[in-house]
This record gives sequence, structure tokens and C-alpha cells, in this order.
Amino acid sequence: MISNSQLSRMLLCMGFLEQEISNLLLTLAQAFEGSDEAKAILIYVGLDSLKHANLLEQSAKVLLRDVEVDLENCRDLVGTELVNLIKHIREETEELAKGPISMEEARKLIEEQTKMEGQLGEEYLNMCQAKALSLIATSEVVKKILELISEDEERHLKLLETALGYLP
Repeated sequence: MISNSQLSRMLLCMGFLEQEISNLLLTLAQAFEGSDEAKAILIYVGLDSLKHANLLEQSAKVLLRDVEVDLENCRDLVGTELVNLIKHIREETEELAKGPISMEEARKLIEEQTKMEGQLGEEYLNMCQAKALSLIATSEVVKKILELISEDEERHLKLLETALGYLP
């Protein structure tokens, strides 16, 4: 069984990822000219990801008031792959911030993000299932938040696929 300390730190690590996804999507929406429909979807999913980051941080505090973690601690908690993904997203966001991008580049990034959203939804679902006994004993609220975020990730996947349909 996982401790509240471990779980709250894992939630913060997932929150880091959601924050970076939000930054990427909102920057992407600003970086290309073209489909207003696609931009609206990117902004929606980006703001929803920001909401997830905040909910995950608050959920971590529900479990353990003074919890803190940095990106390198996440490596031990949730694995190298997640930390590398966060760093990769940061690099992509920095590149996007440099200036306008082509529709082709926007399509590539949205396709990448669509794949990631599918994986994220599964990750939240796995976290819900694997930690359910610990969560039920600890906080029904945190469990419900994770379930809702998992449902949102499924919606994000569908929305991003819709956004691709608006790009030539």
C-alpha cells in the first residue's frame, strides 16, 4: 500500500506535467495562423490542463499539507520517462515561443499531443485503480478528482483529433 506522502508527491509530479502541457497548448495556439476553430480547441484543452495542474496540487495538499517535490524527485516517484517528457515539452514550448510556425508544424505538434493525451488518460486511470484502496482510506475527494481528470483526458483526446480536422 502506498503512503500518503508518496501519493501526494506523485500527484505533484503529474501536476508538473499538466502545467507543461498547458503551456505548450496555449503557446501553440498563439504560434500559428490559420484555423480559429483549431486555436479555440487548443486554448480550451490548454486551460483545462491548467485546471488539472491546480487540482492535482490541491489534492496533494489534501493528503499531506506541507508536501513539496521538484522535478528531479519525480524521477524516483513516477519514472525517468515522465521527467524526460516534461523536459521535452518545455523545449518544444520554448521553440514555439520564438515565432510563428507553419500549419504543417502545428499539425505535427497536435498529433504528438493527441498521442500524449491518450497515454495520460490511461496513466490517470491506472493511478486511480492502483491506488484506489489507499485513496478510499485517505480521501474520497482525491479519488474523485483523479477519476474526473481521467474522463477529461478522454475528452481532450477527442477534441485534439477534432482540431486536426480543421487544419489543411
